[in-house]
Amino acid sequence: KLSLTVVVGGSLNLGAAYLIAVDVYDPGTAATGEVSAAVSLPVGITLQGLGPSSAGWTCSGASCRHGPLAAGAASTVSFRVLVVSLVGCGSVITASAVSGPRSASGSAPADTGCGG
Repeated sequence: KLSLTVVVGGSLNLGAAYLIAVDVYDPGTAATGEVSAAVSLPVGITLQGLGPSSAGWTCSGASCRHGPLAAGAASTVSFRVLVVSLVGCGSVITASAVSGPRSASGSAPADTGCGG
């Protein structure tokens, strides 16, 4: 089993850049294999690239890979995003992670909103 959380750095405002962090955790007693993770962004939010907290991750767009996680270890991949339209306001930012038969998914808190 994996555990995953999605954190958005604030209420999203038109024209502003933000960080979205995806934290992947191995709560098990054995290491994982390679971990694949992806984030899904609502319409109106564009991916600008990797954020500063992404050590060990290799990404192509919103899909990323990381080497094995030790038992009890966690790793964070963050994305820089830009709000180009408020069309997707109220939509949920989701992410998922997979390592062999282990998987997890999560979403940003429902109260993540948009401002003008």
